[in-house]
Amino acid sequence: SVFEISCATTFLSCVYTQLLICDLGIQPEKILGFSGGEIYSLLALGIWDIDPYLKKAQATSIFENEADGEFLAVQKALGIPGPIHWETHLLNLPEQKILAAIERHPGVFLPMVNSPRECVIAGLRSACSGLISELDAHSTQIGMPQVYHSNILAPLAKELQNLWNNPVTLPFNL
Repeated sequence: SVFEISCATTFLSCVYTQLLICDLGIQPEKILGFSGGEIYSLLALGIWDIDPYLKKAQATSIFENEADGEFLAVQKALGIPGPIHWETHLLNLPEQKILAAIERHPGVFLPMVNSPRECVIAGLRSACSGLISELDAHSTQIGMPQVYHSNILAPLAKELQNLWNNPVTLPFNL
């Protein structure tokens, strides 16, 4: 599930961060995170307390049923019944080329633009396949469903804000 992947990634981020700080003596001057990396950075550096965050994350259905599992948020947003077959793909194409074609493929979203020539698309399996085929693009399927960074989770905005609104403690001079 997305939650399990997130927990594993958080754990690895914490381990590597502690190795860099404690064992190698590297003190960060700034932190940077992209997408989930923002959360992992805050947790790994102790800026957010991990225990209350994980308790809140476990108490929500977002990671298990809304943005994964049964994809209830997708069913509601697109007005389709389950089961939902959701995929995420990395495409080595410019954003403009994808956006020019995406309108013809309802159920596909452009959640991330990583660089001028690398984007992430996510959506219903058949819609993603159609877009990739039309663009004659090489794609790499990513094993984590990417429902985030789209308007699909807009109805859950307050719940997400609560999850990501946590006390901050600066453990060192950033």
